[in-house]
Amino acid sequence: MKRNSLIFILLAGLMAWPAVAQTKKDAKTKEKTFRKAPTLGARGIEGQTRIIEADSLDRSIEDLLSLLDIEDESEKPKILERLAEIYWEKSAYFYSIAYGNEFFHRLAKAQKANDKETIKKIQEEKKKLLKQRSFWQQQAINVYKSIIKKYPSYPNMDTTLYYLGYTLVMMEKGDDAYHYFVRLVREYPQSKFVPEALLNLGEYYFNQGKMQDALKLYTAVEKYKNAKAYGMAMYKKAWTYYNLGKEHYQQSMDQFLKVIRYAQGSDIKKLPYKKRLIAEAQRDMIMVYAQIGTPDKAERFFRSIAPKTYTNLLLRLAKAYATQGNYGYANRVYQVLMAKKVAKEHPYLIIKYQLLIVKNSFNQPKKSVIIRETRRLLRAIKKFGPSAPKKFMAVQMAEVDNLMRGMIQTYDKEVSVTQEQATMAFLVELEGTYMALFPKSTFRGAVALRYANLLHNLTKYELAADWFYTAYKLNPTAKGALDSLHDAVMDYLKIIDLKSKGTKAEETQDLAEKKIPALQAKTIKVARLYIGKSDVNTPDIDQIKYAAAKLLYDNN
Repeated sequence: MKRNSLIFILLAGLMAWPAVAQTKKDAKTKEKTFRKAPTLGARGIEGQTRIIEADSLDRSIEDLLSLLDIEDESEKPKILERLAEIYWEKSAYFYSIAYGNEFFHRLAKAQKANDKETIKKIQEEKKKLLKQRSFWQQQAINVYKSIIKKYPSYPNMDTTLYYLGYTLVMMEKGDDAYHYFVRLVREYPQSKFVPEALLNLGEYYFNQGKMQDALKLYTAVEKYKNAKAYGMAMYKKAWTYYNLGKEHYQQSMDQFLKVIRYAQGSDIKKLPYKKRLIAEAQRDMIMVYAQIGTPDKAERFFRSIAPKTYTNLLLRLAKAYATQGNYGYANRVYQVLMAKKVAKEHPYLIIKYQLLIVKNSFNQPKKSVIIRETRRLLRAIKKFGPSAPKKFMAVQMAEVDNLMRGMIQTYDKEVSVTQEQATMAFLVELEGTYMALFPKSTFRGAVALRYANLLHNLTKYELAADWFYTAYKLNPTAKGALDSLHDAVMDYLKIIDLKSKGTKAEETQDLAEKKIPALQAKTIKVARLYIGKSDVNTPDIDQIKYAAAKLLYDNN
C-alpha cells in the first residue's frame, strides 16, 4: 500500500473531522493526567520571523494592495498570500518593540527609582503595542481565510492551508488550526507540507492527552526522512512513550537516543534546530534514566551521549532522583562526580556537592548518615575552602550557615528530650564549628547560648561557663543576658572548692598579693560584672558576692 493511502486511513480513523466544540468538551471532562513536553515543539521547526522596520512594511502593504486593484483574478491569491506574510511580519515588529531592550531598560530604570507614574505609562505603551500585534495577526488570518473562500481552485492552496494553520498555532489557537491541517493532508497528500501538518496534528492530540493518537501521527512523520519535521517528530515520539507510562520507559529512552544520534549526524542546513534538539533530548532523557537507570552506570552513559556536557547532565540527574525522593541515588551521583571529575579538575567544588549530599541526607531515616556526611562537609570546607574562589565560597558558606543553624535548632530540641549522648556529642562539635566558621554571624549569640547549655548538660562546666559569658558579650542588652552571666558564674563555681582554705591566722606573715589562677580570675571577673548589674532580688546574688570575696581573700 502506498504511503499516502496509509496516511488517509490514519486520518480517517483518528479524526473524522470532529467538531472543535466537542473536542473542547472532551478535554474538559478527561480525568487522566499527563506530562507535557518542554518548550520545544512543532513551532520550533520554523525559523524566527524576521524583524523589518515599520516603514518598509507599510510600503510593502501599500504596494500589494495597489496590485490587487490592477492584477487579474488568477494572480490575486499569490498577492494575498504575500500580503498575509507581511501582516504577520508587522505583528512580529510590534512584539519585538514591546519586548525589546529599550522597553526593558526603561522599565527597569523606572522600577529602580520606584517611579510609579512612569512604570504605569510604560505598561500602557506595551499594552497598546501588543494590541497592535494581535490586530495584525488577525489581519493575516483573515487574508488566508479569504484565499480559501474566494479561490478554492488556487493551485497553491496547500501552502495557504499550512500557513493559516501554522499562524493559528503560533497564536495558541490549536483547536482552530486543527481543521486546516486535516484538510491539507486529506486534499493535498502530495504536498511538501504534509509532514509538518502531521506533526502539528500530533501536537494537537498530545496536548489533549491522547497519547496513542499522537504516537500514530508522529510515527507517520517519520516516513518523511528529509522533512524539517522529521527530527521533531522523533523527539515528541520519545515524550509520548514516556507519557504512556512505565511499561514504555525503555522505548522512550531508546527513542531519545535515536533523536540524539540523528541530530548529531545531520547537517545544520537540513536541520536548523539541530543544536537545540540535541540539548533538549539530552536533558529530557534524564527524566527517563531516573526511572530505569542506576547511578553507578550514569557517568559512562551520559559521557557517551554528551562528552563535553555530561557533568551538567549528571547534576540534573541527581536533582531528578532527589525530586523522586530517591535521595540515596542522588547522593551516589554526587559521589561519583566528586571521585571521577571534580576532584581532578576543581577540587573546591567538592564543598558544593557535599553540601547537596548533606541536604539530601536530611530526608533519609538514618541520623548516622547525616552526622557522617556533615562531618565530611566540614572537613571539605577546611581543606578546600582557603583556595576556592571568593565568590563561590560566599555563596556556599551562606548555605552552610543556614544549614548548620537549622541542624543546631533541630538537634538541640531533640537532645533536650532524649538526652542521647551520641547526638549531644555531635551537637557540641556542630555548635563549636559554627562559632569558628561564622565569627561575624548575627546568630552567634543564640548559638553560643545553645552551646553553653549543651556543655552544661554534659557537665563540662568550665567550657560551659566560658560560652555563657561569650553569649552575654555577644548580646549584652538582650533579654536573658543577665541570666547568661549568672549561669557562667554558677558553672565556674561548680569546679572551684571554696572550702579548701580556712580563715587566715592573725599572725600570718603571708600578706603579699598573689597571682590569681586563671579559673579563679575568670570567675571573679564574671562575678563582679554580675554583681554590678544586679540588685538584692537577683538570683544567688549573696552566694556570688561571698564567692567573689572568698576568692579574693584566698589570694590576698
